[in-house]
Amino acid sequence: MQAVSSELRGRLDKVAFPFEYHAELLKDYGSQQNAQRRLFGFVLAAIVALFLFLQAAFGSWRLAIIGFAMVPLSLVGGVVAARFYGGPMTLATIAGLLAVLTLGVRNTIMLVDRIQRLRRSGEPFGPDVVARGASERLGSTLVSAAVIAVALVPAVVLGTGPGRELIHPMAAVMLGGLVSVLLVNMFVLPALYLRFGPRQEPSVLRFDTEDEERRRMAASVLAAG
Repeated sequence: MQAVSSELRGRLDKVAFPFEYHAELLKDYGSQQNAQRRLFGFVLAAIVALFLFLQAAFGSWRLAIIGFAMVPLSLVGGVVAARFYGGPMTLATIAGLLAVLTLGVRNTIMLVDRIQRLRRSGEPFGPDVVARGASERLGSTLVSAAVIAVALVPAVVLGTGPGRELIHPMAAVMLGGLVSVLLVNMFVLPALYLRFGPRQEPSVLRFDTEDEERRRMAASVLAAG
């Protein structure tokens, strides 16, 4: 529509109209342009909110930048699947990308949090603690991805028959996004954490202190018994 409207405006500029007459495009195009501007504003607000959310979750601006860099990488598989699918960018495609984004952010937070907990427990910064954190999170990540994939494969295999016009492109995008999310969490994120992660020991969080106090109380009760 953008290309068509530009061509129409160029041709209309060359047309001479009678006095008090002029030509203009229909208001539907203007409404679409306004909707696109509002959508762009919402996307920018969501990006800023996501970055601040990651900073609040990690308690570190550096880790927030690392986690934020994983967002576009996690969406690569979904974008490739959408291009391979060949259909237009519809609401179903956007919904699939949002689902992939949610899963990628969740896995990023869980992995970084696990590594940070290991470091707060006394593990020194280095490849060992990063590899241990990634291996401990690998099982649950694979299981959740496998469960989601099992639910999505039938929708992808059945194609775009009647009643499946929305679920098929969304399932295809999500299935492709699962691949990129797994690759990012297994290889890219641990490598970036090891290269750019904070070297100083993370501060002990309040709930970690409470958990440690509960364990000590339980141990003292058992010893007294």
